[in-house]
Amino acid sequence: MKHVVKTALSSLIVTVSLFADTDSASVVVPQEKQIQSSLSDSVTIESELVRKPRTGGAGGLTFGFQSRDMTPVIEMIQRREREEASLDKSDSNEVRIAGLNFSKAIDSRVIFPTITAVGYTTFDNGMRIGGTVRASVNAFAAKRNDSTFTLYSGTGWGGLLVEKVFFPSPKTAVILGGNIGAGGTGVLITGEKGTSSGLSTPQSDTVDTVDHESENLVGGAGFFLGELHAASTITLKKWLHLGVEFSTEFNYSQGGFNMTDGFTTVSPGGSLRVIFGRS
Repeated sequence: MKHVVKTALSSLIVTVSLFADTDSASVVVPQEKQIQSSLSDSVTIESELVRKPRTGGAGGLTFGFQSRDMTPVIEMIQRREREEASLDKSDSNEVRIAGLNFSKAIDSRVIFPTITAVGYTTFDNGMRIGGTVRASVNAFAAKRNDSTFTLYSGTGWGGLLVEKVFFPSPKTAVILGGNIGAGGTGVLITGEKGTSSGLSTPQSDTVDTVDHESENLVGGAGFFLGELHAASTITLKKWLHLGVEFSTEFNYSQGGFNMTDGFTTVSPGGSLRVIFGRS
């Protein structure tokens, strides 16, 4: 009898153990699936919150303004005014700038509108390599008798572009970079048609009446360029990005405008960025 009871108890214990093992296994499996699901969700969330650079090309335009140092231009005009006494007055198409007071009318710093074209390739590490071309021009008017004279001051340059891009959010990019290159600046004065041209006639400093326009390239200078900028853009479409940029441009000219010591100018500015392609 005791043997039968022991056998029955043993069978019961084995059965209970089997059920216990089955329940624990059924509990462990769902836990593993839950952990894997959580990990998958976290990876998905992370990929939605973090945007990584991708290799691709882009290009676009910037439209802005720049505060240019006009000191070299003013000094060049002042020197030209002093030198006019020795110019050949037999050239009736030579614009005489004396008395037009351009050197007094132009401030030491003038706001210039700028337009810039940029193109680059972005690499997986966030570096960008490309090129930049920028142009800016401004005009200053003066009158003498019935004639109107306009002084145009323009600057243009091209440079090698190097940038680093960061993505604080999927639709926002922060860019730090700069350009190294070269360019030139020039000053041109034109006299418009009028009752009197304001031009010197042969052997005379009086004005004469002519029926054509005249122009005179007063001076030009080449320079080496260094430029630094910081920008931020927002992605509106996969192929369209808008943003703002703040930059500082450094120009160094050795002997420009026939200056013995050359000149160095620093010109800060800002612009609106419009970029097409993969940012």
